[in-house]
Amino acid sequence: MTLVTCLKIMRGKNNVPAASVLPVFLKLFKCKDKALRKYLHGIIISDIKQLNKDAKDHNINKKLQNFILGLL
Repeated sequence: MTLVTCLKIMRGKNNVPAASVLPVFLKLFKCKDKALRKYLHGIIISDIKQLNKDAKDHNINKKLQNFILGLL
């Protein structure tokens, strides 16, 4: 949980690109810890909303879509 929080803070300050952090969060979503999954869900949704707030970033959206399709 602490590692995820640190990544969230670094992502908020734009020290780490979304294209490298969001796939890690999505992989961690498989964990059996319900509190961690709920926390990750909130982080993922808020980060994607923030990315597309001003203008849609098609490059990152496409990478995330391909990653999610790869998981399926």
